[in-house]
Amino acid sequence: MLWKSDLIPGAAFAARKGISPELKEAFLKALLSINKNRGALEKIQIRGFIPAQDSDYDEIRKLEILK
Repeated sequence: MLWKSDLIPGAAFAARKGISPELKEAFLKALLSINKNRGALEKIQIRGFIPAQDSDYDEIRKLEILK
């Protein structure tokens, strides 16, 4: 039998500490606006962008424990 993990998140974009909230919000809005352009998503071969939560990385933390 094969084992299947929960969703493992892909590469994340991160902002440095101290970056202005306005710039962070503008970048987030720009990425999310790409979701409306199917042609752009096909070109970069992804399904879209969503804001991440810390808990999204719990599955990776579990894998780290198994090492």
